[in-house]
Amino acid sequence: MNILTSVISYLFSSHVKKRSSSSSKSKYTGSVVTAYPLASSASTSCTAGSSRADSCESFGDSAPLSSPFKSKFVEDFSVPEDSFPTLNPPRIRAGPVDVTFVRCLGSGTFGSVVLAQDNNQPGRLVAVKSIIKSEYMLEGFHIADDVYPLYCSQIKAERIALEKCAESYSPFLPQNVNFAQDARLCYFIMDPHPMSLDNLLNDHRDTSTPMPGPFLRWFIQQVVCAVLALHRRGIAHLDLKPANFMIKSDGYLCTIDFGLSTTSESLPRRVLGTTGYYAPEVVPVEGRPDLMFDTQTADVYSVGQVLLDLCLSPDDVVDFGAEGAMSRLQEVNGDMANVVRKTMLPWCERPGLKNLVYAPGMFENEIQYRTMKDGLLKAPWCPAPLSC
Repeated sequence: MNILTSVISYLFSSHVKKRSSSSSKSKYTGSVVTAYPLASSASTSCTAGSSRADSCESFGDSAPLSSPFKSKFVEDFSVPEDSFPTLNPPRIRAGPVDVTFVRCLGSGTFGSVVLAQDNNQPGRLVAVKSIIKSEYMLEGFHIADDVYPLYCSQIKAERIALEKCAESYSPFLPQNVNFAQDARLCYFIMDPHPMSLDNLLNDHRDTSTPMPGPFLRWFIQQVVCAVLALHRRGIAHLDLKPANFMIKSDGYLCTIDFGLSTTSESLPRRVLGTTGYYAPEVVPVEGRPDLMFDTQTADVYSVGQVLLDLCLSPDDVVDFGAEGAMSRLQEVNGDMANVVRKTMLPWCERPGLKNLVYAPGMFENEIQYRTMKDGLLKAPWCPAPLSC
C-alpha cells in the first residue's frame, strides 16, 4: 500500500509541476499533440490556440517539422527548446499504426490533428488525432481536480461514434478509421480532407464574394444529408458548426469531431457545443437539475444555424445568441427562410431532419435526395486534393 501511495504521489506532483511549468512558459493553453514512439524516446509537441476552432496553419502551409521550421515554431509560440525531437521527422509507432508527421492541421474538442504519411501504405496521407490521456487520468482516476469530469467517457464516445460511422459506408461519415494507443496517448487515424466548410465561408467573406447559387444549394443539401446519416446511426453530434464539416476531394461533406457526440436519446441539461450553434434547451435551468433535452432535436437547431451561415451575405455580421439568430434570419428570404425557421421552433415543435428533406426549396424530388444520399450525384465544385 505504501508503494502504491508513493507512486500516485509522484505522478500527481509531476503532473502539477508539468501544468504549472507549461502555463508559465507558453502563452497558449490549448490542446497539445505529442508523439511518444514506442521504440524511441523522441517526442514532438505543437501547441494550438486556446480556441477549439483555432488552426495550426500558422505553423507553415506545408512545412515539415524540421530545423528551419523549429526556430519559427519557438519564436511564434514560446515552446521550450527541449520539447523538440531528436528524431527528425517525428514518427509514431503504436500497435498497427506507423506514421510520420507532416504538419499540424488544427485542434478539436479533446485533441489536435496532424497530417501524416502512412508508412504501412507508402503514398497514403492520413489525419491523426492525438489525445493525451496521461495528463488527465490514470486508469480512470483523475489526477487533478480542474479537468473535465467527463473526459474519459467522451474519448470512449468518440471512438464508438467513429466505429458506427465506419460501418455505415455513408459518403458523409468518416471511413477507413483506425485506433491505437501507447502509454501516453490515444490515436484516431482517419482520411484527411482538403478544407472545411468554415474555410470556404471565410474565403468568400474575405473576398466579399457571395457563394454561387449551385454551390450554395449543394452545400445546404449536403449539411442536411450528412447529419441525417448520423442520426440514422443513432448518433447525435452536439457540436455541429461549419468547422466540423470537411469538404472532401469529391465535393461531398464529411462530418468530423465527435468529441461531444452521444448515442443517448436524451441527456441532462448542460451547455454542449459552440456559442451561436448549440440549441437553447441545452442550457441548464437553475434549481431544475431534473430537466433533460432531446439530443437529436438539439442537432436540428444547430443545422439551422449552419444553413444561416451559408445563406447570409459575406458582408453580414455574425451575431450570436437567440436574438442574433432571429436578426440573421430576417436577412434570408424565400423557402430557405422557412426551413431555417422550422429548426428554430421550440424543441417540442421542432421537426426531425427527415421532414426538412421534403420541405420546399430543399430537394427537387425524392430521386435527387436518394441519389445524393448514396453518393452518386456529381458535385458542382471540388477542392484540390490535400498534399504534403
